[in-house]
Amino acid sequence: MMGDLIPFESGGELAPLSAPDLQPADAWQVPAPDFITEHQYSEGTPTFFGVPLDGASMQQAEHAVSQMATVFERDMAQYRFDGWLVDAAINWFKSNALLPIGPTSPNHNYRLHGFRFPASDRDAVNSFLNHMARVNAPQRFVQACLWWINQLGQQQQTQQHQQHQHAATLDDLTDAEFAIVQKRAERDLENGKAILRQKWGSQYTQRMKVVQAHIANLPAVQREFLETAVCQGGMLLANAPETIERLYAEAINKSINPGNLAGEIAAIEQVMKTDRKRYNSDVVLQERLRALYSMRDGN
Repeated sequence: MMGDLIPFESGGELAPLSAPDLQPADAWQVPAPDFITEHQYSEGTPTFFGVPLDGASMQQAEHAVSQMATVFERDMAQYRFDGWLVDAAINWFKSNALLPIGPTSPNHNYRLHGFRFPASDRDAVNSFLNHMARVNAPQRFVQACLWWINQLGQQQQTQQHQQHQHAATLDDLTDAEFAIVQKRAERDLENGKAILRQKWGSQYTQRMKVVQAHIANLPAVQREFLETAVCQGGMLLANAPETIERLYAEAINKSINPGNLAGEIAAIEQVMKTDRKRYNSDVVLQERLRALYSMRDGN
């Protein structure tokens, strides 16, 4: 589901090409079902898996849940999962999304390889997995559901981050503002690299090559915006480590079909065996195989 960055209008935003339209008619932001935010409950305010939807009515919240269910149904159909499985997942989602979920112990045997959830969100995850176990949903379908939730969460986090963080491009700045950006640019770049080196460890160099290749293949208008957008406070968008991580995820996760991990792995392994020169020179292909292995095995 993670696609390329779409072209920008003046003052536009970075967004996945295939990001579903989850914005209701009224101007309020729908939290992504990413099971990340700490659960907080507020009387009189609709909540989405415990996250208050400030300023939203229950009717708006129900409409947003319905929209998400429609997008999920469409995507799962593309992966050719049985309709009864999709319906079972949607029924749980619609029944629980706007209600607090109490303490729930795991009562399933699903392997959660490659997925990490904070303790505050495990009750919701356990509730969903217990439900899918009761209807005998296969591991492959559950894994696809969790992958879909993760991708949707990343998309909306990206949109929200960029909506709130970038205020202008270099061309919009005054001389004084430009001087501030220029003064801190090198420091921000080095700080961002240090953060990513610590986070990525021995994979840092390889992943940065993937990011650089991805940026080089972006249309000129997207690449120019990425290089000139300025976040609040004067940091260039391209120097933010969060931006680099999102670009890496876009390059690797683009068009992954969670319902056919084995097939995608086999195809890349075939290239590795029959065209080693191509495989060794294609850092994106190498990292994609690593990501597929991680999704399959949790390594």
